[in-house]
Amino acid sequence: MKGGKMSKKIIISALVLLLIVGVVAAAKENIGMLKIPKKTKKKIPQKPQLIAGVDYVPGQYIVKFKSSYNNKEAISKISEFSLAKENNIKMIQLIPNSESKKFGLDRIYLVKIPRNINVLKEVERIKKSINVEYAEPDYIYYGDAVPNDEDFWRQYELHNTGQIYKPPTDQGIYDADIDAPEAWDLTQGSSNVVIAVIDSGVNWTHIDLVNKIWSNSDEIIDGTDTDGNGYIDDVRGWDFILFPPPLCWPTEDCDSTPDNDPNDVDGHGTAVAAIAGAQTFVDTQGMAGVCPNCEIMPLKACIKQNDGKVGCSEGAIIPAIDYAVNNGASIVSMSFGGVFSSGMNDTITNYYQNNNIIFVASAGNENGNSPKYPAALDSVISVGGTNASDERWVFSGTIGSNYGSWVDISAAAADIYTTAISPDGLCPGTLNGYNYCSGTSASAPFVSGVAGLLLSYNPSLTNQEVYDILINSADPISTDQPIGGRLNANNALHYDLEVTDLVKIYPDNPVVGEPVYFRFNIRNNGFVNITNVNWKLESGSNIKTSSQPFTIKGQDTFTVIDSLTFSSAGTHNITASTDYTTTISEINETNNNKTITITIT
Repeated sequence: MKGGKMSKKIIISALVLLLIVGVVAAAKENIGMLKIPKKTKKKIPQKPQLIAGVDYVPGQYIVKFKSSYNNKEAISKISEFSLAKENNIKMIQLIPNSESKKFGLDRIYLVKIPRNINVLKEVERIKKSINVEYAEPDYIYYGDAVPNDEDFWRQYELHNTGQIYKPPTDQGIYDADIDAPEAWDLTQGSSNVVIAVIDSGVNWTHIDLVNKIWSNSDEIIDGTDTDGNGYIDDVRGWDFILFPPPLCWPTEDCDSTPDNDPNDVDGHGTAVAAIAGAQTFVDTQGMAGVCPNCEIMPLKACIKQNDGKVGCSEGAIIPAIDYAVNNGASIVSMSFGGVFSSGMNDTITNYYQNNNIIFVASAGNENGNSPKYPAALDSVISVGGTNASDERWVFSGTIGSNYGSWVDISAAAADIYTTAISPDGLCPGTLNGYNYCSGTSASAPFVSGVAGLLLSYNPSLTNQEVYDILINSADPISTDQPIGGRLNANNALHYDLEVTDLVKIYPDNPVVGEPVYFRFNIRNNGFVNITNVNWKLESGSNIKTSSQPFTIKGQDTFTVIDSLTFSSAGTHNITASTDYTTTISEINETNNNKTITITIT
């Protein structure tokens, strides 16, 4: 959905982009969700192998076959080229459901081999097989880190009056926000809209999330796969982690066995989930989420590593996307990023094109213009970061929002007040706590939340239409590097033309052969200009149209006066309508015409 390319997107949290610069005065080495290593940092044992600056999981890799095989056949095909003995090879089909066969996604496997084998050499050998479509390391993607809620004043990104949002001195500028309160007057979301958060999990007991977690109503906890979706007792999502335990933080759930417990140890995923949909309006505690009535589906594909980073394995991301799509999610939010991978591109592109899913991802925090994935994929909405003054978020020479033509839209990334659960987290805090964090990991869920508001207001919107509305209703901002317009929820929900006040104005008693004059108004209910507008006045085959396209400014009204001449007496229906010829979609097309009845003598 980049620019004029294919349609766009919504979900994935890679490089878990909240690099959420947790700003705690007592811990100055914590920059946003980004931790700056201490000079005396110890060497981490068994760190993932490094190739050209890219991390991947040792002892495993991704492969896609050209044809479908059962597990035994797949192992046999791999062993023909593998450095490992056949009895030391384990194959895990990442997307085993029957739906995936339509797109060939059932042919993607995670291959596990002894860890003493060089993965890069293994992959190069496997690529030579005539049975293999592609083979690649299991890359690690890193996290980029007026309601009555008592701390809403801290959330400048939702409602910025120029207030001091972070005492004692940090202050924004008026209206550098997404106009959330105005949008909430129209809709606060719907529980029918599910936002899947692929991340480090979600602490579903946090006071601002406990009532917001998606529940699989077709599943019963009884040790069996009640709903037949391939996952046992998955009542609130799934933990897809396949990392070898030595890579994990001591308290992390990293037994390499996926299970029904997508709980969060670091807090990155919890912070992201709260931005998109924290509880709002129903209590006076904590923070406000963008889509407070949407539900959050926790999908754990990232872990807190033994070096303190939050890493997301491609081998866990791929099945997490599949789970989201096939279990009712409308939006997939991904706050992580890294290198291009065939497996993830394959999965996202197919599900975007065939399942009307919205994919959203953070653009990354390297303060550069190199594309990060999955954000840079055409089927994903790429989200850059801003600060409280509508500038591109930059923390230092090497830390700041990425930029470039591949970034579609921007949202707040600096000092975002959100949930925290752990003093060791990228966004440090205490259980049921809150903190200021920074990074484009925070930017992505703002967009995911507004996409949730759009689908709640008009469930018939396609993913391309949501993309069009979000991008074209964004507020233009002046930044040092291109990061798109800044998200505006109120604009997005009011991107709407309406025909009003159709009346006959002359003569009082119309007759055959004489012109009858009509007047009607076309109102732009939104706050951004709509170009290439046309109008039509018709009664059967009797039609008048605008002579050329025109522009209606935000909140403005265009008045049309024109006539029709009738060749027969009797009752006639007169319809006035409007449309525009750009690819931008409206939030509501039911009010684009008006009909009255007149009598001709």
